[in-house]
Amino acid sequence: MSQHALFPCAATKYEARLLEEKGGPLTEERTILVFDVFDKILPHLGVFQKVMQMCRDELFNAIYSDQLTGSHGPAPHYIQRVPYFVLVKQAHRQRNDCDEVLAEHLEVVKEKLFEKQKAFEDLTQQTHALRNQVYELELTVQRIDDELAEKKLEIYE
Repeated sequence: MSQHALFPCAATKYEARLLEEKGGPLTEERTILVFDVFDKILPHLGVFQKVMQMCRDELFNAIYSDQLTGSHGPAPHYIQRVPYFVLVKQAHRQRNDCDEVLAEHLEVVKEKLFEKQKAFEDLTQQTHALRNQVYELELTVQRIDDELAEKKLEIYE
């Protein structure tokens, strides 16, 4: 005998089912249970049935997206709408996964950039050293040209 069969009053039975699921994070199962309770008590609401049915439908549309999901594996197979909070959790999980991948890529790019910066600095130093060497060689050429000109003057005098 299930725990729900112990309660003679339908309202008490539904209240007990809701209390069993109360607490913790929002789940699809709790949401399904709440709408199941709505569906079971709506026919017993008399003049308030239409109003409460409209409220139930509004809540359903506010909670469930138009995106569908289905069961996998053995029967029973079903297709149902996915609650927005599940889609938000999935989006957060995907974004976090993407953030992790991007962070890893960023670290790799940072390392490459650091290596390129170091190579650039090394090449800049080499370029500076080579420019100094060229300047010194130009001075040497100028000095040799001056000496050659002096020697030519001495020879022709």
